[in-house]
Amino acid sequence: MNEGRETKTEKALKALLKSNGEYVEIGHFSESGLHPEAEISYVDLMKYHSAGDPSKNIPSRPVLEILRNSLLSVTKNIAINMALKSFRKSGFDLMACEIALRKIGKIIGEEEVDIFGSNRLIGNAKRTQATKGENAPLVDTQALVKEVSYRDSITRKIHKVL
Repeated sequence: MNEGRETKTEKALKALLKSNGEYVEIGHFSESGLHPEAEISYVDLMKYHSAGDPSKNIPSRPVLEILRNSLLSVTKNIAINMALKSFRKSGFDLMACEIALRKIGKIIGEEEVDIFGSNRLIGNAKRTQATKGENAPLVDTQALVKEVSYRDSITRKIHKVL
C-alpha cells in the first residue's frame, strides 16, 4: 500500500475476497488421503513438518507461514492483476469471481510449490544431505509437492497445482 492509500489492484483484491463471502483455499486437503510413505494425511504431515520434531532432530519448516508472509507481493503479479481487472469489468459477477479465484489459487499455489526444497526452509542436516545427495527440504519423494492444491468457495472443486 502507498502511505495509507490502496492501489486499484489492492481495492479489487479486497472486493473479490469480500464479494458474497467467496474465497480461495490453498494448501493440502483431507480429501487427498494419506501420504504413501508416512501413512498419515497430507494435512497432518504438513502440520508435523510445520512444527518440527526436536526429539527426532527435525526442524520446523512452516511452509504455509512462509507463504502467508510472501502474499504482500501478490498484488504485483501480472496474471493476478489481469484476473482482477476482468473481475472489475464484469461488474463483480459470480462467474468472474470464480474465474478470478481459480487464477489466484493457481498462482499462490505455485508460490507454495516453489517454497518446497528452497532455501526459504531450514536445510537438511549434513547426514541427510549425504544420504539424499542434495539439500532440498521436503521434496524427497515429491509427494507433498504434488498434492499442493487449491479450491474456490463457489465450486468447492479441488485443483492440483502441478
